[in-house]
Amino acid sequence: MRILAGAILAAAPALVARQAPAPAPRLQVWRLDRDGTGAEAPIAVGSLQKPFVAKAWAEAFPDRPTPRLRCGPASGCWRPSGHGELGLARALAVSCNAYFRALAGEVPPEILAHAFAAEGFQGPPGSPDEALGLEGEAGGPAIAPQALLRADRRLVDEPWLHGEPVRQEVLRGLRESARIGTAQGLGRRAAWAKTGTIP
Repeated sequence: MRILAGAILAAAPALVARQAPAPAPRLQVWRLDRDGTGAEAPIAVGSLQKPFVAKAWAEAFPDRPTPRLRCGPASGCWRPSGHGELGLARALAVSCNAYFRALAGEVPPEILAHAFAAEGFQGPPGSPDEALGLEGEAGGPAIAPQALLRADRRLVDEPWLHGEPVRQEVLRGLRESARIGTAQGLGRRAAWAKTGTIP
């Protein structure tokens, strides 16, 4: 199993994603190429997809406030006891599978597929689980690291035409992830960050 941690460093001109293979604590650093010509093969990125599920949801429901959800022991989340009641920002900070499964399940498949393709993902999510980065029947979307870093940069720099308040919640969640959530191990409190686990 590999743990991927994507971090957008507030003080640095480049975006950085770190990949820490288990069990060795060796890190691989991805930096956004200035010319954007990175030629890496697309890979599965697990929960690093969750911000883009939120973007698809915002496109599908531009005038709705984001939902709240109770994540309990029977919710099928990665945390056996659940995460309790949470909204989008907290769900992103703790990478709640139950929340994002419900969010992805509300989005029409064609909107979800379009949102992922627009960000550079190859292959549409075939199910809510694939949309949130869990492996599904078809394996789910994949993306080249450079394309993911460009998508992350757009997420931070460019307001959304539909659902800008949702993007602001996403940014709060990414900040909380670095401060007290799943990415706090990066040691970058003034960063936007997201972790993902893949086989």
